[in-house]
Amino acid sequence: MPNIPNSLPLGTSKQIPAKFPIGKVDTSLPENYDAFRVLDPDTNSPDGQIYLTTLPPRYVGQTLANNPDGWAECLFYLTQQKRGIISTPGFPSLIARPPRVRHRIGPSRFGNGMFATRDIKMGELVISPIHTPQPHRRSLKEDSEDFVGRLEPQNREAFFKLHNSHTEDGSGPIFGRIRTNGIAILDDVPEEQKAAGDLGCTGVFNEISYLNHSCTPNVTYKFFRKSLSLAVRALRDIKKDEELFMSYCIINEPTAQRQKQLKSYGFQCTCLVCSDPTSDDLLVRIRANSSINWDDSSLDPVAHAETWIAEMEALGWQELSEYGLYLSIAKTGAMAANDSAKHRWYQDRHEAWMEGMYGERVKIRLFAPGPGLTTADDMKAFMESLQHK
Repeated sequence: MPNIPNSLPLGTSKQIPAKFPIGKVDTSLPENYDAFRVLDPDTNSPDGQIYLTTLPPRYVGQTLANNPDGWAECLFYLTQQKRGIISTPGFPSLIARPPRVRHRIGPSRFGNGMFATRDIKMGELVISPIHTPQPHRRSLKEDSEDFVGRLEPQNREAFFKLHNSHTEDGSGPIFGRIRTNGIAILDDVPEEQKAAGDLGCTGVFNEISYLNHSCTPNVTYKFFRKSLSLAVRALRDIKKDEELFMSYCIINEPTAQRQKQLKSYGFQCTCLVCSDPTSDDLLVRIRANSSINWDDSSLDPVAHAETWIAEMEALGWQELSEYGLYLSIAKTGAMAANDSAKHRWYQDRHEAWMEGMYGERVKIRLFAPGPGLTTADDMKAFMESLQHK
């Protein structure tokens, strides 16, 4: 199995998975092709031109030794993409890092993979990698070769060590690796920029590219535009030496659809849910039971939620938005029953899950059962509201 991620989550639409199309690449130059030329960095370039730039700006004398966060070599198609990044509040910011190293790269049953070097709790930061190339997904094969040539030698070496699953379709060694390892970032684009044609970008991040796939991932990520970095956090408690997995597909879809999404990677997923013929039916029931009637006196909301939490934890489905919803139901039900200990336990668990899923610890205080976050749609809408905070 190749060790390359593509897109992300699932169950929550916090990010819209997207990838380059499958198939052979047209390597011919476009009509009226205009060769690269140096532009004034202080002047906005006209839209419709593909151009390269370094972000944050790199000053004379700066090296990776005195600036370990490094720089992103960016390839843009629209001028407002660059403007959107540099106008982000707080840009450029330092990359958030865990207090100690929590991961290692090593041999896996799938080739190479990433492993925990210590116990990691749900919501904790695993890795927030230095960014490598961040090309727009419209970038051409020839343009990709130009911007990879701008990388620092050690970053260029790391890039060429990444897996390439597009060796037979004309992509070439550079564009093929971008197609294989690129992570699409579409949720971070303001609506006015989307209307102007900005479809987001694709980033290649060195160590994250060694995360193998599972439809029951134990980590997920959040992109931070102000530092051009990804924060990878734990979706559940992880033991030392356990392999870390992210999802390359949308996990809240049926097995057949997930396998179709994974086809371009050249493997068939055999994870726990893909191997279980009853998992599709279970997913339907998880959704159907995630909306409850708080006026039904015969229903014990805590017991109801705990039943489905146990089902989801047994399969490793913590990335589904319904998992967070059931945690919310359990803590709200415990509060209604005046069970302060259980309410506090589920409150802490829910906040840790929120941090794992969305990159920040959000305190949600419900003072009465009822309206609250009582359906998956309510939860989803609330989660999406966090994305541009």
